[in-house]
Amino acid sequence: MDAKLVDAIARVLNVDAASLTRESSSATVPGWDSLRQMMLLIELEDTFKVKLPFEAFATATSVGKIEDIMTQLPVHGHGG
Repeated sequence: MDAKLVDAIARVLNVDAASLTRESSSATVPGWDSLRQMMLLIELEDTFKVKLPFEAFATATSVGKIEDIMTQLPVHGHGG
């Protein structure tokens, strides 16, 4: 997993980045609710200087799903 992405997610969820896996989700991470989901959207847009598709992101309630969305963006992970 992308360390920068995991660190950003961990900051918003207030958890240790090392505890997150692709399977970590709103069902398994305490406090990951709809408000945190919106905070994640804002944090990732700010961190990676991208615009995320709200509809797709709103239902991306696992680290793996978020990573999948991020890797589909043309600038993510390519020094953009």
